[in-house]
Amino acid sequence: MPNHEGWIDAPPEGFAVATALRFRSRLHRLPVTGELRVLELTHGRVRARLRFGLLSFEARFSLNADPQEEKAARIGLALTLPNQLAVVSGCLDRFAVRKLASELAEQTLAALTVYCEERELADPRA
Repeated sequence: MPNHEGWIDAPPEGFAVATALRFRSRLHRLPVTGELRVLELTHGRVRARLRFGLLSFEARFSLNADPQEEKAARIGLALTLPNQLAVVSGCLDRFAVRKLASELAEQTLAALTVYCEERELADPRA
């Protein structure tokens, strides 16, 4: 997860519907408690509720083989957020929400890339 600082609970070995991963993270340098709760699992797809403090939204991850390259995969991420979000000092309008969603998607995909690359270096057969 973006700006992940540590797990609150030990992450499970596998995923199932209703599995929840709780973690500590930072959102714009502010410490927050995060949670990812699996809502739906199908082959190559995960639909989850993602929460960073008061911010809550749906995330849909997909994993597909890359037709262009052997032993490569394409990871997709779609975030669904409301057009307006309440924050401590007011609210974020739809443009600020869109910017926040883009930042979260970019940071999440970058974190996934680093994770996958580290695993490949640790075990090139993976």
